[in-house]
Amino acid sequence: MQTRSANEILVLSEEAHKQFVDMIRDTKRDDLSVRIRRQNYQTQLMFASPEDIQNEDLVQDAGDFSVILDPDTAAALEGATLDFEEDGFSIIPPAGKSLFPKTKDWGDATADAVQAVVDQQLNPGLASHNGWVKLLDVKDDTAYIEMGGGCRGCMHSYMTLKDSIERMILENVPAITKVIDTTDHAGGTNPYYAPDN
Repeated sequence: MQTRSANEILVLSEEAHKQFVDMIRDTKRDDLSVRIRRQNYQTQLMFASPEDIQNEDLVQDAGDFSVILDPDTAAALEGATLDFEEDGFSIIPPAGKSLFPKTKDWGDATADAVQAVVDQQLNPGLASHNGWVKLLDVKDDTAYIEMGGGCRGCMHSYMTLKDSIERMILENVPAITKVIDTTDHAGGTNPYYAPDN
């Protein structure tokens, strides 16, 4: 299998590097790599066996182990620093870059303004609690959103919606007067909103 070698895409702090070395040592396996995956506004860290590495993956040499990144994760985290402190791992973006780039161009000024609030203000804060919010649609003066990750089913989701999500959208986008959370926090269906087909 051929994998592409990567120059330093992601910077590992000394503490993060040490933490990975200790964790790999504890597994008593010397063939493990660290896979870092960016998905749904969250960064997932996991061990990868040699057979888990795909042809399209980028492999970054970290000295004592390799860091495996799929192409989308490599693009999202390029130049960022992975650090470790008492409360766990964290990603620090390079100066002037957001880890949450614009996710959709709606072609509508109001929807684009709501999307900017979601991408630049809401998701960076929610990600620290393993949560995220997605803009589903804007109809007239109403923004329809979905909450996911740690926010889905969380007992504090109503407070998050009212105190953070709704407040930030209404303050930043005057054309919006209502925010509707379409998430069914008790199950996997969507009871409030069905998009037009």
